[in-house]
Amino acid sequence: MRRWWFYLVLLAYALLIVAVTVLRVDEMSTGADGSRPAELAAGVIMLFTTVGPAWVAELTMRRRAAAVVLSKERRKLVRRIRRADRQRLAAEHYVESHIARPTQRWDAEAARRRAVYETAHRRQTASLVDRVSR
Repeated sequence: MRRWWFYLVLLAYALLIVAVTVLRVDEMSTGADGSRPAELAAGVIMLFTTVGPAWVAELTMRRRAAAVVLSKERRKLVRRIRRADRQRLAAEHYVESHIARPTQRWDAEAARRRAVYETAHRRQTASLVDRVSR
């Protein structure tokens, strides 16, 4: 909702524009032999030339306002996505350095111990088979 003073300022602006237009038309008509309709047409053109750019600017700004809000929201979401991506990469790095590598080392150590055990077991089994067959 617009406040009462907005309408008061708008009315004062409109009166100023009309007054300037009347003065311009009066100045034009004193030196030239123009008809009354031609003077009115010139006044209307001057009025719209004065008001038109402001009206177009206001219309453009209103239409652009929604795009500005969406643009800011998009920028905010892009920042959130980047931050989340950095956090994901940091988490992957943590998992890789603190969980995956020790697990790989543990698996490698388990495979090495299993190989040592199987070698010792084969030797023991082979020596038992050797003793039994003699």
